Amino acid sequence: MLLNHCVSCHGGEKIRGGLVLSTPEGLRKGGDAGRVVEPGAPANSRLLEALEYHNPDFRMPPSGRLPESTIADVRRWIELGAPDPRPTGTDKALAEESALHLDDRLDHWAYQPMASAAPPDHPSEHPIDRFIAHKLQQAGGTPSPPAKDHHLLRRLHLTLTGLPPTIQQLQAFDLANPADRLLQSLDQLLDSPHYGERWARHWMDVARYADSNGLDENTAFANAWRWRDWVIQAFNNDLPYDQFLTMQLAGDLLPPTDDRELARDRIIATGFLGLGPKVLAEPDKEKMRADIVDEQLDTIGKSFLAQTIGCARCHDHKFDPIPARDYYAMAGIMHSTQTMATFNTVARVLERPAAHPEALAEREAWERDLQAAEAAVDRAQRQIDERLQDRWLKKLPQAIDALAEVPNSQIGREAEAFDRSNLNRDFDHWGPGIGVIHTTRPNELQFVEWDLQIPTAGRWTLAMRYASEESRPTTLLINGAERSSNALSEPTGSFYPDTQRWVDVHTGDWPAGSVTIRMERPVSFPHIDRIALRRTTPEQDTADQLTAIAQSVELPIGFVQRLHDHLAFSPEWTEDPNAAQAQVRSILAKIRDSAAPEADRHEDAFRMRWLVDGPFAPSSKERESAPHADLQAWDSAKQQLEFTRASEPPQAPNTISVQDETELRSVRLHARGDHTQLIGEEIPRGFLQVSDHLVPAPAIESKSGRFELAQWMLHPEHPLTSRVIVNRVWQGHFGVGLVNTPSDFGTRGGVPSHPELLDWLARWFIEDGWSFKRLHRLILTSKTWQQSSQHRPDMAQLDPDNTLLWRSQRRRYEAEAIRDAILTASDGIDRTMGGSLLNTANFAYVNNDQSASNESYEDRRRAVYLPVIRNDMYDMYSIFDYPDASVSFGHRPSTVVSSQALFFLNAPLVLEESERLAHVLHQRPLKEALSELWQRTYARPPRPEERQRAERLLKTLQVAQSPIPAWSGLVQSVFASSEFIYLD
Repeated sequence: MLLNHCVSCHGGEKIRGGLVLSTPEGLRKGGDAGRVVEPGAPANSRLLEALEYHNPDFRMPPSGRLPESTIADVRRWIELGAPDPRPTGTDKALAEESALHLDDRLDHWAYQPMASAAPPDHPSEHPIDRFIAHKLQQAGGTPSPPAKDHHLLRRLHLTLTGLPPTIQQLQAFDLANPADRLLQSLDQLLDSPHYGERWARHWMDVARYADSNGLDENTAFANAWRWRDWVIQAFNNDLPYDQFLTMQLAGDLLPPTDDRELARDRIIATGFLGLGPKVLAEPDKEKMRADIVDEQLDTIGKSFLAQTIGCARCHDHKFDPIPARDYYAMAGIMHSTQTMATFNTVARVLERPAAHPEALAEREAWERDLQAAEAAVDRAQRQIDERLQDRWLKKLPQAIDALAEVPNSQIGREAEAFDRSNLNRDFDHWGPGIGVIHTTRPNELQFVEWDLQIPTAGRWTLAMRYASEESRPTTLLINGAERSSNALSEPTGSFYPDTQRWVDVHTGDWPAGSVTIRMERPVSFPHIDRIALRRTTPEQDTADQLTAIAQSVELPIGFVQRLHDHLAFSPEWTEDPNAAQAQVRSILAKIRDSAAPEADRHEDAFRMRWLVDGPFAPSSKERESAPHADLQAWDSAKQQLEFTRASEPPQAPNTISVQDETELRSVRLHARGDHTQLIGEEIPRGFLQVSDHLVPAPAIESKSGRFELAQWMLHPEHPLTSRVIVNRVWQGHFGVGLVNTPSDFGTRGGVPSHPELLDWLARWFIEDGWSFKRLHRLILTSKTWQQSSQHRPDMAQLDPDNTLLWRSQRRRYEAEAIRDAILTASDGIDRTMGGSLLNTANFAYVNNDQSASNESYEDRRRAVYLPVIRNDMYDMYSIFDYPDASVSFGHRPSTVVSSQALFFLNAPLVLEESERLAHVLHQRPLKEALSELWQRTYARPPRPEERQRAERLLKTLQVAQSPIPAWSGLVQSVFASSEFIYLD
């Protein structure tokens, strides 16, 4: 309470009345008028007197009385003795340099230089094995023997691609030279496009990837998949990690390149910074900015440095040498980076065209050419139309006089001219001269009725013009009899008049006389603009009359027919044809006058709707009567337009991205992380001081500092960057990293099990060019990785947690790998790569009005391509420990719970794929079918006892004449087995 309401005038730079409330000493001392708090005596405490507002001359804060609950809290606090938990000197600590002793960083392993020691002396040839065997030997242990080749092949496939080997891959492995077939398979898998899918998914956990925002406004990130696909391609192309890191932090700030694909990828890569969740409807926009920056710093710190930087937002980090000053130095970098496109009521993340600047310029030039070509066609056509319209205008009074004697073949009515309804007439929201009817009482039956007079019996069609953004099927009744329950059900694109559409709703034989047309719907109506009844086949007498009139007044028959139908909506014209001619001429003149005020032309354009839709819109055939020169100009313009359209350059796709702000910002320290409580001077943009003893901080010149941030991280002597990423790769292959807290190398995190090996790998990775694939090859060719997972009681007693790596660590697949393995085993998987499976439009809400998800997870493509919806996780993912996509996740937990067993019993995926595979297997001889099932699932043949158990189960499950249920049950039991879902 003191910080939020008092210290702005009684702390920091402002000290009114000599009273300092920002420190315990100041609170105890009081001000010029004496003490303000008497511990244990609320009645004698002037602070409480000021808050209660009883004394009109002594009221604090002056901006207004605080809530009664807050005042009651202060009273109770004083009764308790006014304890003050703040350390003394708080104000000084906030305003001046942090008192944290950064020299203490040297006491923690992660901030010390990477060792340069060579692998220890040991008979092993492989450097990793020498480190592992040396430490194991020192502890009195021995390594396990290598796993069998087929176990290793399955392990290789799953660790590198996340997919089990196929029958064809197993057969090729059996035919290969045993001496080097594992190495051949390793190289083939590293070259497989599915390698990138597997290892991109690891990074997506760290980067908190999702296809929606989550939090308060769960809107779709429909272009997030471009970043995901870039990550997959980066792994497949073995993009060096230094470039991988730099492109995600500062791809847009790299020097220009002529490579258009690379320029595109640099923009896409920066989506890393924009993918995080945001409170989009936060009313305090400065708080929103601060929260976005905090989320970005937290993700950057955990992802690249394994540092919990976010803990220093409110105060110096409690456990690690990260002062709040460092947090705000880095915050200045992100405050100088534009992440949001707008900060409207519901804010929107920034998207940019992913393309080379030259490609964007080419597209812009083409769009200008296209506009010019379309304008030329419009001008040429307008010249033809204007000459025809002027000719028709001269004859208009004569034509109207003649048509007054012809019976109408169309009966029209503006929808708002209804006879009975509980709908709303709206003339104010859809444009000048536009009236529609729509819902005002959504909780009761909506209806509208029109009474029309049919002049002669015959076959008539009822049509309506309407607009609707969504399907709103409506019931049609004619004279009380239902004729349709699905009228006006098709969406037109929006509720706006420019998407209005005429639709025939009923055709039938109608008697002459009065008819009542009724539309009703229990909920919201479409927006109806007009209704019309027209003869399906005009009487021959009417047609003959119209032809005769057209000949007599020397007008096209089409124009006369349209004018005749149009008079149904403008019967007053027949009373004064000359006035109609003057009105039309005036409107046409205004529309053609390009110098007229735009607002006037806009309004007249709406008044011209009846002309555009009606008699004065020439048909293509009528335009053929134009002068030859006009037709030539029109044809030439259309040819140029077709040529321009044919030369269209690619449209640059939008992608979530960032860019530097036009105004770069350094920020002040935020007391307790509160953006309204600023302390001291602005802190220059910079980096963590924790590595200053090893890495000189690069100067931030003219831009945000994101590029310099990447340079700082990638300095070859930086104590964190390389250690962190090689530890993540090690974890991907062994299940646990050399440091078991992959996103926290701070003092509260784990310590390396093999520190010398970690440092050797980190230096090797840098010196080898930051190549992921060569790092994989180094690890996977070690005997350490190739060990059997067989349990050994002697070693389990010595090292129960397998910290010394005396055997391979058995572990369960992730949710995605389980799903993909089932689909692969059944041959049901679709291996198509890339693109989006999201059903929701960009920035639309991923849940409908009933809070049900718009998304589906039934697609057969790999799990990496399924939508990741924050706040609404795919059921299977939640069962198998999928991480929270709102935060950076370095290591997934692995639980064993009953819902996982129920998944294999009841999930449609398991049941459908079991039946799919059963249809294949039952056609094989029994022995061959069982062998194939074991090969597809376990990558090995069945043992004799397994074969016997399988045969017994098939007999037990046999139903009537069909073998499918029995085979489905067997496949399902194999899918549910530990061997199938565990990496051995």
